[in-house]
Amino acid sequence: MRKKSLKQNTFILTVAGFVVKLLGFFYRIFVANSIGAEGMGLFQLVLPVYNFILLGLTAGLGIAISRLVAEETALGNHRNAKRITVVSGVAVFIAGTVIVSVLLLNLDFVVDVFVGDVRTKSAIYYLLPTIPFIAALSTLKGYFYGRQEVIPNAVSQVAEQVTKLVVVYLIAGFFINGDLEQKCLFATIGLITGEIANVLTVFIAYKFRKSDKHTPRQRIMRKRDIAVALLRISLPITANRLVLSLLGTVEFLWIPQRLSVYGMTHEEALTQYGKLTGMASPVISFPSMLTAALATALVPAIAEAVATRRMNIANRQISRSVRVTLVLGFLFTSLFICFAYEISDLIYPGQNVGHMLYLLSFTAVFFYLQQTLLGILNGLGKETATLKHSMITSLIRLGFVWFGIPYLGLNAYIASLIVSNFAGAMLNMRTVIKTTGMSLEIGDWIIKPLVASISGIIAAPVIKMAVSSVLNSQLLILLVSAGICGGMMIAMLIFMGVFEIRDMRHMIPFNIDKYRKL
Repeated sequence: MRKKSLKQNTFILTVAGFVVKLLGFFYRIFVANSIGAEGMGLFQLVLPVYNFILLGLTAGLGIAISRLVAEETALGNHRNAKRITVVSGVAVFIAGTVIVSVLLLNLDFVVDVFVGDVRTKSAIYYLLPTIPFIAALSTLKGYFYGRQEVIPNAVSQVAEQVTKLVVVYLIAGFFINGDLEQKCLFATIGLITGEIANVLTVFIAYKFRKSDKHTPRQRIMRKRDIAVALLRISLPITANRLVLSLLGTVEFLWIPQRLSVYGMTHEEALTQYGKLTGMASPVISFPSMLTAALATALVPAIAEAVATRRMNIANRQISRSVRVTLVLGFLFTSLFICFAYEISDLIYPGQNVGHMLYLLSFTAVFFYLQQTLLGILNGLGKETATLKHSMITSLIRLGFVWFGIPYLGLNAYIASLIVSNFAGAMLNMRTVIKTTGMSLEIGDWIIKPLVASISGIIAAPVIKMAVSSVLNSQLLILLVSAGICGGMMIAMLIFMGVFEIRDMRHMIPFNIDKYRKL
């Protein structure tokens, strides 16, 4: 019964993840086309500040709440589960209010020194007061995860994306003709309303959920005991994630500054930065919804196999997952390489993002592999190793940003993404092999998918030319050409025995055997 529930939960999260990714993709396209590359660059300077504060308040706490709520619920202490959640929310709200108050009192210093662009002041001014409220209500997500009730959190993510999309569409006319500060504020309002819709949805689900029957003579946890338990679990996780978040924040804030050293004006640097992080990167990461779903399903599956000491089953799941990820990774990488300019012209007309998207295409396969390997390592209980590897890759990127960008421009940062993702994938793969004793399958994992991808890249120009002679619509030419090219590569992979239908069956988190006759 538990296993069936787990599959249902995974399926709900997978579907929600797909919808969220799709809506978020359209949202980014609309915002990017509304405020332009430089506006996106300015907005990308605001995001690290918001993410760093929110992560510091909630990073480890969500996991701690989830674990403690699960323990108390298993014992039938439902009152304690709610008490843990409420105490956590109040504590986060107080801490958030103090931090935000200090930052607001020193807003000019934050904008001038940390962010480095005074035009972000309005966006940060309106963003900061919402953080305590958002962070406090985010603790409710840990409560629902601890009770293995994923629907409220899944619905809240969809509500966030729908709200963001509707709000920016309705208010676009008031901001897009203004200066860059107004455009940055426009994108920030979309972020704020989406986050508020997210946490309010979870809060409503919490308030209106059916109350559990309380067990007589329940032991009521004291607030001090709750605080000690929460800190014991959350502090190490928060410290680890804060270090990574700090490195990421420094990385993103350094890029425009080092581009200025390279010789660009501040406006040119922001424009290039916006094209990279706000336009090209979301396109490359869009197919990651597949590997993210795979990684989500892997954690409990591998953890269960390891707990029952069935390492042969765990190794089989890991091997299949790595193979499917690499096949999909090489497939999407080759498609992005072949159609980078057509995709960018269709999504971001007149923005000249094609070359940047083409260069980023070479990072795709390693980026997708990283997601799956992180899911595998989490299932194996190797969180410390993933932290160490993530820090190494962050330091690699920082080195490229500081030393490489002044000489090579943004190409140095794209090179850092390729190198760091490759290094991270290799380090994680090494840990997986060392932990499980699994063997590498170079032929099926790399050589054969690479042969199919290179064949698709070679054939793509001919396919595009043939399709263009028949069709006139830019969208149809792209869809038909990419479909033929992708179909040819998939056919080659099936012919070489790399990709099988059963691989797709194992990626779907519910039983489809009863539909096989259909």
